[in-house]
Amino acid sequence: MKINIPKNHLSAWLCQLGLALAVSAAPADPLANRFQHPPAALRPMPLLWLNGTLTPTEIQSQLRGARDQSGFGGVAPLPLEGRLGNTLPKYLTDDYFARYGDLLNTARELGLEVILYDDSGFPSGSAGGKMKKLFPDDTIKRLDKSEEQVSGPTNYSRELPAGTFMGAVAMNLQTGQRMDLTAAANAGRLVWQAPAGVWKVMIFTCATTGDRLVDYLDPAAVDKCISMTYAEYFKRFPAHFGTTIRRDFFDDVGFYAKIRPWTTAFNEKFKQKYGINPVPLYPALWEDIGPDTEAARVALFGFRAELLAEGYPARVGNWCRAHKLQSSGHPPGNYDPCPVDMHGDTFKFYRHVDIPLMDAIFYHGHGRPGFKLISSAATVYDRALVAAEEYGAYAENEFDSQTLYRTGMELFARGVNRVIPHGMWLNPEQVKPPPLISHLSAKLRP
Repeated sequence: MKINIPKNHLSAWLCQLGLALAVSAAPADPLANRFQHPPAALRPMPLLWLNGTLTPTEIQSQLRGARDQSGFGGVAPLPLEGRLGNTLPKYLTDDYFARYGDLLNTARELGLEVILYDDSGFPSGSAGGKMKKLFPDDTIKRLDKSEEQVSGPTNYSRELPAGTFMGAVAMNLQTGQRMDLTAAANAGRLVWQAPAGVWKVMIFTCATTGDRLVDYLDPAAVDKCISMTYAEYFKRFPAHFGTTIRRDFFDDVGFYAKIRPWTTAFNEKFKQKYGINPVPLYPALWEDIGPDTEAARVALFGFRAELLAEGYPARVGNWCRAHKLQSSGHPPGNYDPCPVDMHGDTFKFYRHVDIPLMDAIFYHGHGRPGFKLISSAATVYDRALVAAEEYGAYAENEFDSQTLYRTGMELFARGVNRVIPHGMWLNPEQVKPPPLISHLSAKLRP
């Protein structure tokens, strides 16, 4: 069949055909090509759980597999001790650093990045147990309250409880009136002439918990922890900082609901910032004190969140930037919009973090209410990167390629653009917590 096309239409059609052929012959869009074939720096970099013995041969095998078979751009070696496995040689020993040097040199040869995980296990801040052993007074502290009911008028006298005395308050149980008794303490005793009425006398002390973690709220204590971890790596491997090692990873830095984490300098710093004494507000941390209750709690918990931000995240961030690294880490409780009991304020916490990192583990969909806050904090502080530690503690029998995809897409939709799968294992026969995410997993390898 013959088709007659007017000359003017034929010319237009030939022009369009030529344009289409020219476009198809043009070089591929560099952005699309970069998306399909990302460089190592943009690829996932999993936690490498060091649950076994590090040897040069095993290091070579693990890193080559990570690059060539898994397509990873680097690893975050995670030293361990205890229930999840044990790293040998032991963390922070000379032999450990010798093997870590092998790992860094191998990574450099293979074009891989190494993320500096800053402790053994988690949370960060124990220096592998050295913090409690060498600096017990600089470990995490709690605010305690002891109380007693007193009927006045009477002469009241009581020995102060153990710990650092933070203050004392008497509250009239009929009227709600509060009296600051801090000045009535002397030589280890509280002595007070109680007026008429029924009073609750509350004594507040700050005491160490016996925990191995550093006092996150105390910058000087954090500096001691840094001296035993970050500084030891830099002393041995300065040439790798800013090259093979470009960022750190601190983990679960924050509070735990079983105690009221506090620090001995709280009152002094609160007065410096707000010009008022916080002690009369302390009872609100335990009970209703009337119309001032909510304001008191906001003031105290809000300031504690400030101290956390200026403690571990700020001190580690400053150290990293001075040593050519970007800091990256997360608090516990980043799954909720207002995690007062875990770290207080997402935006304050990430203020000093170069790459805001979120904890995205346990199961698909966990944390949806809180995840967007991390990338929002990145926007507020003009941070280009948002990272996620993802997939950890998923049930092995429920984890497959579809879960891998769905969870990744959900985090990307919430602003994540760097992922740290949770993860590879030095000994893949002992994966706890699951799942195993590497070329050694038959179901995930493809």
